[in-house]
Amino acid sequence: MREGTDGPCYNGGGTGAKPNGRPDRRLRMRRFDPAAGARAGAAALFVTAAVATLAVLTAQADPPQDFRRRSRAELLAAAVAGGDWIVGAQRKSGSFYYEYEPRTDRYDEATLNCTRHAGTAFALAQLYRATGAERFATAAERALRYLKTRRTRESPRGGDWRYVWEEPKCMLGASALALLAETTWEEALAARAPTPEAAAARIAASGLAEWAAGLARFLVFMQQPSGKFSPVYLAAEERQVTQETWLFYAEEATLALIRYSQHTGAAGGADWQAAAEAGGRYLIEEVPKTRAAGRPRTDAWLTQACRDLFRVTRAPRYADYALAAAEEWVTLQFTAFNARSAEEVGGFEDGAPVPMGPTAAARCEGLAAAYALTRDRGAPRADLERAIWLSLAFQLRHQYTAESAAAFAHPERLVGGVRLDRNDPSVRIDYTQHHVSSLLAAAEWAE
Repeated sequence: MREGTDGPCYNGGGTGAKPNGRPDRRLRMRRFDPAAGARAGAAALFVTAAVATLAVLTAQADPPQDFRRRSRAELLAAAVAGGDWIVGAQRKSGSFYYEYEPRTDRYDEATLNCTRHAGTAFALAQLYRATGAERFATAAERALRYLKTRRTRESPRGGDWRYVWEEPKCMLGASALALLAETTWEEALAARAPTPEAAAARIAASGLAEWAAGLARFLVFMQQPSGKFSPVYLAAEERQVTQETWLFYAEEATLALIRYSQHTGAAGGADWQAAAEAGGRYLIEEVPKTRAAGRPRTDAWLTQACRDLFRVTRAPRYADYALAAAEEWVTLQFTAFNARSAEEVGGFEDGAPVPMGPTAAARCEGLAAAYALTRDRGAPRADLERAIWLSLAFQLRHQYTAESAAAFAHPERLVGGVRLDRNDPSVRIDYTQHHVSSLLAAAEWAE
């Protein structure tokens, strides 16, 4: 099984033996029970010797010492710093420098990863919606225009769909995240532009709405009757690749389609919601059959899609799955009771030598989506909230500040960016993108 993009697999669940030898503490799916929120705060989170102590601490009115709640202002300030680093990494073309290595003071000028480029545009659009800062709207638009004008191809048979192209392949995830980013950018403009007319005029001038509709039609084209998405399209051969499995692409497509459905309805002659539901059902009902003990596929994109699908359809299976995934992440999180060092608290086991900041950020996005479902029902889960705050504290230790960047020759090129882990100081757009998105998710309900 391949990861949808190059680099470490930091979005999914850890597999194989645990690096510290602790027993596998994974949980099974259970029905969505809104009333469980009050009970869960005092429930044991880990099947370990510390279970009794942990249950007492999570039941206390004051948070334990291994985390603290952050204000909305703090979260937004950190997200803005991350966004400013991304804006600084954007080139005149609208593309991004993929990575910055502070030890050699070098930007990676060769790598173009369209999937992660699109995900970064998504975070910028989210930032504009949250802050109203025009620089983020402009940067998101430039990033999307780059994909539209330089990396997009039309249906070879004269169809009405478009896809983001990386020679010689079209990767489903790039088109999916491009659609998600464009949809979010349009919605942010509707919320933040001075008038509805101004928003409509800017969208029309960009030409991005028509492009997004073509991307949505491409995603539907790539879906099989079972609901499964083909991950790759070979344009020269006009052929879908169905036998490969790439992590995250189908999940990203499902999220993009349900968001596009909410944004446009059935405009364009396709039932976007039906496609999203079919994709979601396949991912949560069929894919786990191929995994050990029917474990949930712990992917943050899918958990966010399940949140949105449940809000639209009220089908319990989506909430069940989101909560099962979140509960598994909780069991994989280092706390003050099981971390090998204080630096690890809030990070997650994933088989890497040390916990990684981007892993925590991606899982925090998923945890926030599941926690939002419990808040929707008026019974927020205290264990999920605690896991989010722990993760955010760990993530913030990986985000460069003026002080932590001062050890390098050009600290101004680091501030706001997010490094991989405590041993690797390099900063990448996707590391920072997931961090920004998770901060904004928590800021929606932080005080």
